[in-house]
Amino acid sequence: MVNITHARIDKGLSQKELADLMGVSAAAVSQWESGGKRPQKANLAKLAEVLGVSTEYLLGKEENPFQNVEGIDRRIMEIIKSLSQRKKVLLLQYLVGLSASSEE
Repeated sequence: MVNITHARIDKGLSQKELADLMGVSAAAVSQWESGGKRPQKANLAKLAEVLGVSTEYLLGKEENPFQNVEGIDRRIMEIIKSLSQRKKVLLLQYLVGLSASSEE
């Protein structure tokens, strides 16, 4: 399930860190990522929540992990929280300019 790997890396987590957040072993995460085993239904839902993506994306049924608006908003907020104050100011300036443009 390569999408688990992509989502984990996008989130900036190691397999061990993801395993700790999930309450499973790092070996379990490794098996999920390699396709050796699939997460059980409860773990799949928690995995999607922890990684901020849909279960459909993790299962490879959806190409874009942030297809629903809530997922995009959540990911944007996570990124913003990780930025320095200087970068937040630059981002705000960019967003003000972007929202003022007439292009869709």
